[in-house]
Parts: sequence; structure tokens; C-alpha cells
Amino acid sequence: MSGEVIAEKQRFASCMEYGINCLSQTTAVAMSWCLLMLAKHPDVQQKVRDEVVSVLGTSEPLTYENLDKLEYCACVVKEALR
Repeated sequence: MSGEVIAEKQRFASCMEYGINCLSQTTAVAMSWCLLMLAKHPDVQQKVRDEVVSVLGTSEPLTYENLDKLEYCACVVKEALR
């Protein structure tokens, strides 16, 4: 392999690593921000918990079907990200 091909592959690998790193950090920051806002607003936290319990009960797994039913929770996440 020529040095030019290796350099191109290294640049590509670096770009992929950077992109994956950015995506994971963005998700972690978004989750942290949402949890911080819930901690600062216990009344909202309780409403989210109540909705989750009413939709999922105490043992039902989260699925795409019941995820759509968590309307208040979706609003809270969107507001935290706004």
C-alpha cells in the first residue's frame, strides 16, 4: 500500500471515531440535562413517574407501542432539550 492510501484510511478512521464520539457525548449530555431538570422539579418528576407506572405498571417492558403512550414524558424530554 502506498503512503497516500494509508493516510486516506487513517483520515477516514479518525473522522468515524470523531463522529461516533460526538454522537455518544451528545446523547449523554442530553440525558444528564434531562435528569438534572427532573431533579430540580420534583413535581414534574412525580408526574413522569406516575405516567410511567400507569402505562407500564411495575414489570411491563418498554416497547415502541407503549412508548407512544408516554406523552407527558415525551413533552418533558423535549422541553429539557429546548
